[in-house]
Amino acid sequence: MKRTRILSLTAAALLVGALSATTTLAGSLEDMVVKFAKAPEQHQALAAYYRDEAAAARTEATRHKEMAAEYNIGNLRRKMEMAEHCAKLTAQYESLAKEYDALAAEHEREAGGK
Repeated sequence: MKRTRILSLTAAALLVGALSATTTLAGSLEDMVVKFAKAPEQHQALAAYYRDEAAAARTEATRHKEMAAEYNIGNLRRKMEMAEHCAKLTAQYESLAKEYDALAAEHEREAGGK
């Protein structure tokens, strides 16, 4: 996964480097890369980046889901608060992973892939 992310960021850096000197750097690097992606390889790099982000979000969701199940210190109220906290984070990370999957799929379509 790290190699894919490095390749994705390298592709993004090359794309940004290809932009004209008059381009303003308003917005994030990710926004600029998405805006200027045209070639299939660029969209594939973005898709790989979003797949990695989705995997990272799923890892966090799993971590919080396990933490909620294992949380065992403090009084009953504290346990319930922590379980609720972890459940909320689990849902947020799972939702984020789905959004990254959708972005990846869109760039794969743009690249002529899936």
